[in-house]
Amino acid sequence: MKGHLKNYLNKPVLIDCCKDRTLTYRRRGTKSFNKVALPVYSVENEKEANDLILTVGSLQYDEHPLMPGKPWRKINIDFKQFLDITDLDRVTEKLHDVYQRITKS
Repeated sequence: MKGHLKNYLNKPVLIDCCKDRTLTYRRRGTKSFNKVALPVYSVENEKEANDLILTVGSLQYDEHPLMPGKPWRKINIDFKQFLDITDLDRVTEKLHDVYQRITKS
């Protein structure tokens, strides 16, 4: 996967992941919501990004301190509370696998 990451980041809408597993999306050329989340995947538009995050992420019931009043989701990788940089390839793989399934249907 490592050599192919740039192929997964070439679309207009980036999906970012934080160390605490929070998933968000943004248009290319804008900053992540907290300026530390890293891009792990990309899709064609905001609807695809939202649908993908809704499918792979677990809804959080506590309010996010940087996103008051908005629902937010976290990805699960080995049931870790916090991700290591080495876990990001697995996040990308999970997003890619699900994206392939939802865009084919």
